[in-house]
Amino acid sequence: MEGDFASHLQKAKEEIIFLRSVLDTHYSSLVSNLRIKQKQDGSLVWIDIQNLHKYDLSDIVMDDEIKERTKIKRYRDRDY
Repeated sequence: MEGDFASHLQKAKEEIIFLRSVLDTHYSSLVSNLRIKQKQDGSLVWIDIQNLHKYDLSDIVMDDEIKERTKIKRYRDRDY
């Protein structure tokens, strides 16, 4: 029981530290543009979906949102 409580407490501390890290890493981003994504090693990272060009996406697990945002869109004049 004591070890279980200690592990939950440690996990909660790590989660709070991660959530507060957004203030240091993405101070100029809108909160609505931020997403929590998972790296290949299982760790979590903050991603600004409006500025994906700033990140090395090779070590991030590609989900549908990232695939859609990184897809090359071709526009033609006659489309408008």
